[in-house]
Amino acid sequence: MTHRFFHWLLTAVAILAAASVQADTSTSVLVAVSTEALPVLQQLADNYRSQHPGTEISLTSGSSRALYADIRRGVPIDLFFGANLSYPARLSDEGLAAGVPVVYARNELLLWTRLPGVASPTLEMLTDRKVHVVAIPSRYHSPFGQRAEQALREARLWPKLQAKLVTGDNVLEVARFVKNGSASAGIVTRSMLYRSEFSGLGSFSVLPPELYTPIAQAFVVTRHGEANPVVQSFAAFVTGSAARAIFAHNGYLPPESELASGR
Repeated sequence: MTHRFFHWLLTAVAILAAASVQADTSTSVLVAVSTEALPVLQQLADNYRSQHPGTEISLTSGSSRALYADIRRGVPIDLFFGANLSYPARLSDEGLAAGVPVVYARNELLLWTRLPGVASPTLEMLTDRKVHVVAIPSRYHSPFGQRAEQALREARLWPKLQAKLVTGDNVLEVARFVKNGSASAGIVTRSMLYRSEFSGLGSFSVLPPELYTPIAQAFVVTRHGEANPVVQSFAAFVTGSAARAIFAHNGYLPPESELASGR
């Protein structure tokens, strides 16, 4: 089963699930969320449902690029949580969002390895012979891949690593490459290593922030969802103090006041 077909199937299932409880559409919300942020949105949706009985928050996930395309072609998505600021901003610029993007969290890139005896991996270490494969997200499917490539170029390592590089469709796939030993090291996000699947394994270091554009992750309310009061209520919920604590518990950094810097 291809990734594209699997994404289409998940979207279709989520839409059908939302439709099945839509006797009153004002109580049902369809949220599109990047693969990277899916676990934290699942927690937030569960918390919201417990506080608002009778409402239904359905989630569909995929790459930010694919979800953006879904909204453009008319999939009835009410909120879109991107892995960066760029795709939500595009929807806003194109008149497909009810307002400007809201940054819900920031993230940062980490270099992660499970090689024995490495306490604090460095980018320079990637050129060593003991590092056979280096995994990064695809720049074509993941905003984090764009940042990873930017960091390696700024560190002047990009040409030296071409023979070692492999790409994953998303940062989750990269993390699994490192976990199962397919890659000696990988560039992942801070939030990814907070997942129970990867937490406590190997060693990591934070990539110097001056090597890449800051990562601001944002959401927008779409035109489809703007008249739904539950959509507005959930949007307010995910920016509240309780939600901020959940984001922090999942490894995210607090949002900054300036939006434009994260595109």
